[in-house]
Amino acid sequence: MVFIGEYIGTIEEFIPEYGTYVEDGKIYAAVMGDLKQNNEKKIVFNMKLPRLTVGSIVLAEITDVRNNSATAKIIKFLGYRQNVFVSAGIFVSQISDEYADKVSSFLGVGDIVKAKIVRNEKNLIDLSTKGNLGVVKAFCKVCRHELILNKEK
Repeated sequence: MVFIGEYIGTIEEFIPEYGTYVEDGKIYAAVMGDLKQNNEKKIVFNMKLPRLTVGSIVLAEITDVRNNSATAKIIKFLGYRQNVFVSAGIFVSQISDEYADKVSSFLGVGDIVKAKIVRNEKNLIDLSTKGNLGVVKAFCKVCRHELILNKEK
């Protein structure tokens, strides 16, 4: 696994391929992914991370909650082995099929949500938890213990 900006080698050793960039004759990772080398051809490239396209389902951790929106960190792209760490937003209008007046009524910092990407433009990703999506792991806002779903209540 290599991370963005990580040194891979020199252009004398390898031919830079997709997922890399060259600076002063040195090859660096342009994306996070698995590093693959073909020693015969001396080609280095990073495995592409999954494309975060509209309609894709992801798992995200809530990192900040405001009145009308929440910030989340996408941590898993469902159907892919690799973890992804990308910031996204969830607006109050995208939280529930029911009326939601404030985000904190539905989400808290640290909660893990299953969400759908509804917009991905210019590095701005918006998520929705409407329908059968939503919180899959929640924590108490006071003591931070994990909350357990009790269907009897």
